[in-house]
Amino acid sequence: MADLEVSTREAHEGYIRRTIGPVLGEVKIRQLGADSLDALYTALKKCSRLCGRLPRAEHYADGEHACDQRCGPLRDHRTTRPHLCDTRCRPHACRPMKPATILRIHSIISSALDLAVRYEWAERNVAKNARPPHPRKREPDPPTPEQAARLLNLVWAEDEEFGLYLWTAITTGARRGTDLNTVAGRLGHAEGSTTLKFYAQFTRPADQHAAAVIPAQLDELRRKERLRELYRLHPPIPGADGLAALAAVIGPQAGLEEGTALAWLTEFAAAD
Repeated sequence: MADLEVSTREAHEGYIRRTIGPVLGEVKIRQLGADSLDALYTALKKCSRLCGRLPRAEHYADGEHACDQRCGPLRDHRTTRPHLCDTRCRPHACRPMKPATILRIHSIISSALDLAVRYEWAERNVAKNARPPHPRKREPDPPTPEQAARLLNLVWAEDEEFGLYLWTAITTGARRGTDLNTVAGRLGHAEGSTTLKFYAQFTRPADQHAAAVIPAQLDELRRKERLRELYRLHPPIPGADGLAALAAVIGPQAGLEEGTALAWLTEFAAAD
């Protein structure tokens, strides 16, 4: 019934097959309560494979079959396809499911129960009273000005067009220039609210940080980092005259005047 992109539908079907179906597939809607869902989410926070609630023996095929070495205790298999287990299929070790994934499972269950209410199979959606965990908001971690300068130097040496694109993105703060509906469509989101909820949190901090480094400052840093690279490749002859001679040689290669290059080389030498 849901109008989903192919990749989203496949992901939802996987959650239903691996988690929702085995636990809730045989439960009648009228017998389902918020406490049942909270118990499911608690179990998922302990182990994504629900090893505490599902059988610990697993079989390589559904239905009747002759068990062999492919059937056995619960393992973390190297592949999801039928196979002969070897040392790469290790005994199961519990790994908690990420809160964001549990929240997606809750969304699937809640949407299904909304449909049940609309079809009058249930009087209310009990998932609305459940309490799934909420993922923590990730803090953006944009590069420092020095890192951005080094990155630009590396990119420009390989591809001038991409270097120009990256320069524009950094100096303008990577501001969004595309309308929300287009961005949501490209990401496969049915609604723009999903895009805003999970992606817009990065916009303002990253925008402010990147825009704080104006083009002139970034260009100066880029030349300084280039001079630093050349300095490491061409150590000077000891003494002030050695630094002056080196500044005359590598300064132009970094796009710097000799006086500016000498001042920065003196700084590099003092740091060494």
